[in-house]
Amino acid sequence: MYVRYLTKDTHARIECDRLAYHSDGRVMILSGYGPQQTLRGLGAVLTSDAKIRLECFDDNDCATAICKDGCGYRTYKHLLCPGLWQFLWVSKDPRLLVAGKDALAQALMTDPFTTPLLPEWVPQIRTKMEERSLLAALCGDRDGPAYPTASTEDLDEIVSDGIRNGKLCIAA
Repeated sequence: MYVRYLTKDTHARIECDRLAYHSDGRVMILSGYGPQQTLRGLGAVLTSDAKIRLECFDDNDCATAICKDGCGYRTYKHLLCPGLWQFLWVSKDPRLLVAGKDALAQALMTDPFTTPLLPEWVPQIRTKMEERSLLAALCGDRDGPAYPTASTEDLDEIVSDGIRNGKLCIAA
């Protein structure tokens, strides 16, 4: 898998070992390797206001248009061996669950959510969120990062319905 970017002045191809993007095409996680200069170029493109064409290519060389995330990125760099670097870009979007759906319990018990809930309810809540398209796995990365779109009101409704129909119980 690789990513290719084109600007008015430059272009490059970056080999990737991990890519996760939202259904609207926003790159949420990108891990690439190669020469430091090439990776720095991609980093500059991802953080600039420049107009770019950004595409990812799968193993069959089929292209998918992707785009920069407006929240910006955290960048992590690691020298693999002389001349070969690994760069990881992770979106700063506060809704991104890098650890995937397994991190949902922690996310639901912090801001911006105010719905009281018990940890043992999370599997049922997760199922209901998925049924209502309020929790999505990101494209391009199986069993990886997730992106919740539920509001506190949505969560209130799911918990209230679960308590009313007996699926969510408070142990005595």
